[in-house]
Amino acid sequence: MQFKREYLEKWLEELARRGYDTVIWEVENNIRWTTCPQCASPDAFSKEEFAQILASCGELGLESIPLLQVIAHCEYVLRHDEYGHLSETPGEIRQYCPQNAELLPFLTKWIAEYLELFGDVKFFHLGADEAWWMGSCEKCAAFVAENSLSKLYIDHINAVA
Repeated sequence: MQFKREYLEKWLEELARRGYDTVIWEVENNIRWTTCPQCASPDAFSKEEFAQILASCGELGLESIPLLQVIAHCEYVLRHDEYGHLSETPGEIRQYCPQNAELLPFLTKWIAEYLELFGDVKFFHLGADEAWWMGSCEKCAAFVAENSLSKLYIDHINAVA
């Protein structure tokens, strides 16, 4: 269950009152995204509802920074049959496969949707931690053997950025 708008706005006001000036929004499936509508939680915000929360941030002097996980922490996506093929390890929902040709277009489309919602942002956080299984599928393992695990990771993040 996600936070309700009233609760968030109360805390945003409190954060601004205490001198905070930035909020990093890791919203994941708590917004009904066009890119992956199947992934939305039952009580997800519409983009219009969340835009009102972002407007409140602006009025309070809080800079909003969107965060999208681009390698791991994607269970809420990969658990759906439509996206399972993007997994590093077939049948697992822990991590995307950076060598999957369909992943970059998917993430790029989603980032564009984030930017449409968040507007003109100074920063966009690409979540890329805990990529423990990177290099485990056949295609990624072959890339790592020829190059390196670091190159696999860096190439993916650079492509997304």
